[in-house]
Amino acid sequence: MLVMRTLVGVSPMATLTSVIMSVVFGKRTRGDDKYVKMMFETAEEFLTAFVPGTYLCDSFPVLAKLPRFLQWWKPAGEAAYNKTVGYISREKVN
Repeated sequence: MLVMRTLVGVSPMATLTSVIMSVVFGKRTRGDDKYVKMMFETAEEFLTAFVPGTYLCDSFPVLAKLPRFLQWWKPAGEAAYNKTVGYISREKVN
């Protein structure tokens, strides 16, 4: 059984997040890091969007043939995409 102990002033979640960010992105972080917050916000948005039945177009692909102005799900998907690409672009610059 894995037991996570809290170090002086450091939560196990903050430590775990820092280790994951270090391994995946090569960047050490703190629990209150703005990139960590953005990452969790984006993950929450994607998890909400991937719930079956959230968008009718998943069940009826023929809706993709509607004119673009009638595709009500597109703005949410494009906003999530642009937000994610923005994070990646900003990270490459830094």
